[in-house]
Amino acid sequence: MNRIINQRFLPDGSGRVCIHLFAHSADGSATTPAGVNGFKFEGARGYIACNPTQSKVTPLVRGNEHLLCTWSDDARAVSCPKCQETAEFKGQMEQLNSLVGSEAAAFAA
Repeated sequence: MNRIINQRFLPDGSGRVCIHLFAHSADGSATTPAGVNGFKFEGARGYIACNPTQSKVTPLVRGNEHLLCTWSDDARAVSCPKCQETAEFKGQMEQLNSLVGSEAAAFAA
């Protein structure tokens, strides 16, 4: 059986993969996979920043087509333009910038 992998790319034609922001939240609509390669751990609850009602972050299989949702909980990896406009993304980037600024100041002292 042939499988079709459906991966979203950025609309700018650059060929880069669209990576969404997974925002951790106890009452989020999605849960990350629990366990990898035989290692068991609990999945994290949260949501995709640009689509908070999306309930699946694992590949969705329809017949022979696999629809991928590529995501990261690290804002530095996010390339989705809609996720980059969200308060979750902006807040995480502000936190990262303040950490980098305080570390640079401590190094210079």
